[in-house]
Amino acid sequence: MKIRIIGLLLLLAATPSFLAAQIKCTNQSTNLACLAGVTVAPAGYSTTSAAIPTSTTPTQQLIGIPFLNSDIGGEISQIPLASPASGIIFTIDPSLHVPVPSDQSLGPILTQRAETIGRHKFYVAVTYQYFLLRDADGHGLKSLPTLYGLSSTGSQTPDAIALSNSRVDLKVHQFVGYATFGLTSRIDVSLAVPLLRVDMRYTTTEQLFPLTSAGLLPGTSTTFQNSLAQEATGVGDIVVAMKVTLVKRRHAGLAAGAEVRLPSGNSADYLGSGTFGVKPFVAFTYSTKISPHFNAGYQVNGNTNLVVNNNGTQGSLPNRLYYSGGADWKIGKRLTIAGDVLAQRVFDSPRAVVATDVGIATQNGFTFLPSVLVASTGTYNRTDASLGFKWKPFGNLLITGNTIVKLDQGGLRARYVPLFGASYTFH
Repeated sequence: MKIRIIGLLLLLAATPSFLAAQIKCTNQSTNLACLAGVTVAPAGYSTTSAAIPTSTTPTQQLIGIPFLNSDIGGEISQIPLASPASGIIFTIDPSLHVPVPSDQSLGPILTQRAETIGRHKFYVAVTYQYFLLRDADGHGLKSLPTLYGLSSTGSQTPDAIALSNSRVDLKVHQFVGYATFGLTSRIDVSLAVPLLRVDMRYTTTEQLFPLTSAGLLPGTSTTFQNSLAQEATGVGDIVVAMKVTLVKRRHAGLAAGAEVRLPSGNSADYLGSGTFGVKPFVAFTYSTKISPHFNAGYQVNGNTNLVVNNNGTQGSLPNRLYYSGGADWKIGKRLTIAGDVLAQRVFDSPRAVVATDVGIATQNGFTFLPSVLVASTGTYNRTDASLGFKWKPFGNLLITGNTIVKLDQGGLRARYVPLFGASYTFH
């Protein structure tokens, strides 16, 4: 029966409920990916994806579309998940020849352990995480000096420029259901199904400058203010995984596996990435009272319907190298403390950089604008610390608590991320 249940779950996961399609925004769009454009466009205007020539980089793309869509949508779909592996593992008692709970620690929280759950054991869990996203590449989301091209004709050729001071308020509530089944004593299969609620408000105060073929019209700017909020709730990107224990010694273990991310979340509402992802990984554990563990993996992503390029077009979601290390400390039979450093190397990703020399031609010469954020592309590191506990109140029930703290500035980040969860292992 357990094999049939896990098989049915995997079959459902293999059929995404939302297939990626190109995101098309209009002034009436209600998707979160369109919120920034709708907010900054006064009545009679729409945002454009065409580049505005500047003094330093004639093909520089404005930050509004590529940065918000790819960074928010991409990061929300790849926020850390609790490890879909049981904290209670089973071994064969050499005298009784029956499976019994191992005397090892209850394991890590956000990283993999080398051991598997045990043959035909079944594990279920649910977790909750809250993300208050405040920073993007070190820039506070409460004050983003940005530049947009606007069109009054509906074309992609701008006939006005909006110099905006924008604010983004972004909150994510993430519930995740997990199921893990031990196919053999060395092979686990897992399924993680996230349910997300994303709340976003975009606020802008801007100056509008008419734009002609000769440049900006001097002395004709107007002021525009607007604030809009939307929320979206739904299933995120489902993750299917398999882990195989390659080496099992008395204390040491080595495992390899792979995670497959399915585009089941609606990327137009920042519930998913809009593309498949595959992450092979390895995990090493040395099990004692204080058990160190190390993980490494590389995620390859496909083409997404989110805008990820500086020219405003779609492309591939950035690939990521994951690596982490930490230890879990067994304090008695019912409590384990776990700590980790979680690191990523994100390749060729859209980034936000400050431009202090953006100049635009006018009919009477040349004008330098105040500092604005523009979209760039680069590779960066992001590092977080994780500290939490696993408590076994009775039987095979586990209660989990954890906090993630950011250690550097790369990417779209929350400063603190709390996690709460409960799990149970059937045998």
